[in-house]
Amino acid sequence: MYIKSLIAAVIISVTVASGAKAEFVTQSLPKPDMRGNGALMQCLQKRESVRQFGRRAVSEQILADMLWAAVGVNRQNGKRTIPTALNSQDLTVYVIKHDGAWQYDAKKHKLIQVSDRDLRPLLATQDYAKEAALDLVYVSTSDEALIGAMHAGSAYQNVGLYCACKGLNNVVRGYFDKEDLAKALNLCENQQIMVTQAVGWPED
Repeated sequence: MYIKSLIAAVIISVTVASGAKAEFVTQSLPKPDMRGNGALMQCLQKRESVRQFGRRAVSEQILADMLWAAVGVNRQNGKRTIPTALNSQDLTVYVIKHDGAWQYDAKKHKLIQVSDRDLRPLLATQDYAKEAALDLVYVSTSDEALIGAMHAGSAYQNVGLYCACKGLNNVVRGYFDKEDLAKALNLCENQQIMVTQAVGWPED
């Protein structure tokens, strides 16, 4: 069992658009749990898109496993759980929750906070997108939109299968406030949001 002592918080001062200082944190994640989470064929049979979510929070261990499934490093040579064209590794995953947004650093398996705002209203007008425990935002730096979309598809399918194995609901979404969300996440010009994915436990 992973305890709070595994979470290392390093305070980082960043300058926000207003010129004020905001204190963001870098959070270490528990190592991925490699023990059995269900046979692949059973997970495929259970995979579905569900738009209803309960209020139960997702644990740090499940979040760590989910992000690792999406784009984590699974070999000593640094390659990932998904294939990317020419091993470009152009895909980055952001996590949005009620208390802020974080970038997943796959190489170091940690979260880097990029906002302390609740950015869920930028995800959609549908209530379920704002009620889910968390939303994943898939961002690519590929010059080819099709390549970036392919890589995002591989990542969100991995997450969808992980959710099926763990009994979590999830749905992939292509409708969101792309421009304002990119600004809120402090994305660079070469970073393009491909798609988002709402994740959470079923309704109580």
